[in-house]
Amino acid sequence: MVIQKELIFPENIKFHVLLEQLNHSVFFDIETTGLSWRTSHLYLIGAAFMENGCWTLQQWFLQKPSEEKELLLQFSSFLSGFTQVIHYNGQGFDLPYLAHKYEDYRLPDPFAHMESLDLYRMVRPFRSLLSLSSLKQKDVERLLEIPRKDCCSGKELISRYQEYLGSGSEELLRLLLLHNHDDVCGLLPLYSVTAYSSLRSGGFTVSNPVFEEQRLILPLQLIIPLPRPLFAGHERYALEAKGCKAALTVCGKEGTMKHFYDNYKDYYYLPLEDEAIHKSVGVYVDPAHRQKARPSNCYQKAAGLFFPQPYPRFSPAFYAGYRQRPAYFLPDDCWPDSGQKLKDYASDLLEEIITQAR
Repeated sequence: MVIQKELIFPENIKFHVLLEQLNHSVFFDIETTGLSWRTSHLYLIGAAFMENGCWTLQQWFLQKPSEEKELLLQFSSFLSGFTQVIHYNGQGFDLPYLAHKYEDYRLPDPFAHMESLDLYRMVRPFRSLLSLSSLKQKDVERLLEIPRKDCCSGKELISRYQEYLGSGSEELLRLLLLHNHDDVCGLLPLYSVTAYSSLRSGGFTVSNPVFEEQRLILPLQLIIPLPRPLFAGHERYALEAKGCKAALTVCGKEGTMKHFYDNYKDYYYLPLEDEAIHKSVGVYVDPAHRQKARPSNCYQKAAGLFFPQPYPRFSPAFYAGYRQRPAYFLPDDCWPDSGQKLKDYASDLLEEIITQAR
């Protein structure tokens, strides 16, 4: 077995602050001779971690398949000093593959009690917004301008490894180690994609809303800067985000909307007025000009400039028609009445934009 260790230096310096909190985390990636753990074997593990204040890469390379169990044992011992593993699509391949291997050798699974962070799952919801043709690690690295020297795919390296087993070529060994080196080292600047997940989960503050013509603009201050800008939107909402700043734009709709009452049995509908009134008042209306309200006509109307809300955060909620989404609200001098409601509204808008973009 070849064990190689070196200091590494993440490329995107501006994102080093994100990595400072990862003293107990390890980035890792594996190389195998196939996708099935039953018919293939593990031949290389690379791990990047903080040691003595410096980022360090360690690689374990098998010079012969019979060393696989020893590699698993050494990696278990190494992981005992960490609480979290970070990877790219490891949830879909690396972790299940290793779990099966540990079980097959009747060894305890070292990942069982560790936290796991999959950067692939962090960026996947934003694929369309980032105009990514695919979600392969190399494609995301290109988007973030993360350099790499390796030009081989994992599939191509399987035959290279088979060649190495027969020849022991130092050049083949260099190519095999380089691919894993670039995969693991690329994970550190790739960690910056957690900024997108942070944005989606509420990692921002909202400044005072701005009304501009028939639009509502919500300025956002992001906790974690985005590595690449986001621009998205549809007929009702739009998002523009760059670095630590973002803005949500909501298009208003001028006209008349309806607020529907839930307890329609307590109301009368007045056909001439095309509105509903509570029975405590409607009892004084001529019976010929009133009728029992139904869910579809139990409403009061209002006119003005309305703004859509994916979820009715602000009351009263208005609709263009019965059971017709989205809901709308009519801002007044007291709007918003809660900073938390405003943030929840911004989160609803973000989720709607992200979902619509998929």
